[in-house]
Amino acid sequence: MTCSRCRMGALLVSFVVFIVTVVGMATQNWHKEKVNEKLWGTYYYDEVGEYVYAGIPVSTKKCVTIAFVNGISCFVFIVLVVVKETKCNQILSVVCGILAGVFIFIGVGILVPYLSPRFGYSFYVALSGGILYIVSGILMLVDMRMNKKLEPQYL
Repeated sequence: MTCSRCRMGALLVSFVVFIVTVVGMATQNWHKEKVNEKLWGTYYYDEVGEYVYAGIPVSTKKCVTIAFVNGISCFVFIVLVVVKETKCNQILSVVCGILAGVFIFIGVGILVPYLSPRFGYSFYVALSGGILYIVSGILMLVDMRMNKKLEPQYL
């Protein structure tokens, strides 16, 4: 009974954090792309710009979108950990590891040289990758413990 209460508490806390993240993204970042649109053009904040990397424009709004998708995926991972299915845990641990590598590569290899350090988005994307590595490790531990319980005991 205590274990199910802990799971429900963890799920409730993660859901509250997810809602706070959604509200924070909606009120802090999404409106910063365009200040106002006039007849002859659009004016932007100084903090928001568009940078070209290998011919592809990389805007800070796209970086925020990456972080937001990462938050949603972490919430889905937490929900699936509560379900505790071994096949789901194996798949999710591999996906988390791959996404973590991609996020750290984007944050350190692409955004650091081409974005001004005052934005901090490269740090946030790399930090999201680090968090995904931790989630991947937790999923692997859960999977190992579940497999250990399922093995026959020879005493």
